[in-house]
Amino acid sequence: MNEADQLLSAGYCHLPGAIQGSDLAQLDAETNALAQRATNILRSIRDQACSYAEYYQRSGERFIAVAESGNPLQTCRYEYIKGSSALFRDSIIPTCQARLEAITHRRFSLLKDKCNMKSPGGGAFTAHQDILAYVDFGPTLHVTAALFVDPATPENGALQFSSNYLELHSPLLQWRDTELGRFPIFPIYQGGASNGRILAELEEQLTWKTVCAEPGDVLLFNSYVPHRSDTNRSKRTRRAFFFTFNLAPAGDHYEEYYRSKRADFGNPRFHIATPTSHSTAAR
Repeated sequence: MNEADQLLSAGYCHLPGAIQGSDLAQLDAETNALAQRATNILRSIRDQACSYAEYYQRSGERFIAVAESGNPLQTCRYEYIKGSSALFRDSIIPTCQARLEAITHRRFSLLKDKCNMKSPGGGAFTAHQDILAYVDFGPTLHVTAALFVDPATPENGALQFSSNYLELHSPLLQWRDTELGRFPIFPIYQGGASNGRILAELEEQLTWKTVCAEPGDVLLFNSYVPHRSDTNRSKRTRRAFFFTFNLAPAGDHYEEYYRSKRADFGNPRFHIATPTSHSTAAR
């Protein structure tokens, strides 16, 4: 099975060593700089005693930082990376996009980007599908390139993918035709701490595979494959970037996506199965 077939049937494919050498060193340094910027934003939100939505509407800040639930100064993720970093805009993201386009023989456009800072003791993401976070923006299929700055291991919460999601037969599933095939949409919990999580009765029927990775590796996965990750049980933060692309003919929605997010930060669609509290963000 080639990489394109893996991406569509298995739902993901692993590209070892996509970023190497001096490029990997630059990636690490820029990641640290962006993480500090995120910390500064979270500190400002706390000091101003305002919601995320209020902060972004008043400050004019475009870079997005989100805290872990229960710790307002611990970064869960930061976003709007292409719009905030020349290194990512001109080098890192185009490298990942070029690998994706070479494998699929299709052109893609960036929809969103983020870095997950899976700190020790935090960062579990429950079983979910990415498509439900993007469905309102038009494109019906997306592929995410997950780029690892640190090793991803079972101990620190490596990604787990369902290997049988296309084989499940349930009247609860809705099937969607896309440009690259037919895929299922799983019912989810709506709102609350489990917002976006696949219903337990279906999650239990899924077979899960943990996929480990090394710094500089890229995992490509489509927006329909169910995935999850455990809490980081190690003593070090695990940093990973996620660049989500849609097929280019469906349009460029990057700025539209982030305008919507800044204006309506508490909307649950922006907090699918994450270890954050959208109710706190919207207070």
